[in-house]
Amino acid sequence: MGSNPTLFLFWGECMTEQIIEVRKTRREVLEHLLEKLENGEAVLIVGLGEFDKRIPDIHNFYPKKYWESIEHHGWGFFEGKTEHGTFSFDGGGAMVHYSWEDGESPKWISWSPLRANREVLKDLDYDCEKIANILKTIIPKLP
Repeated sequence: MGSNPTLFLFWGECMTEQIIEVRKTRREVLEHLLEKLENGEAVLIVGLGEFDKRIPDIHNFYPKKYWESIEHHGWGFFEGKTEHGTFSFDGGGAMVHYSWEDGESPKWISWSPLRANREVLKDLDYDCEKIANILKTIIPKLP
């Protein structure tokens, strides 16, 4: 099959990043996500709850009034609606996954882009700058 990641573009952004970005440290993963946030790209991160429960993940990023709008369309793709449009994210195996077996915490991190326009992000009370600031407090604590 070769090593050309463009063959896997149909899997979406996350699968391409899984192929390209292997063997990163915890710090490198979070610095990458911090860069995305600083560029205004919303992300959902699972595995950092022990550091800060305010980190949005696929289970808690939305106000409860939007929960019933979220539908699973298969292959780990989820889509929901607010008053101002749709949002989507990946769950389970469709997320980008990293794990480490060195005894340090976190033992794993998974993440997905949160695809939504600015108005929808406001409906979801998602603030890239706020999340970036939280990551800035976590990154120095990592090995």
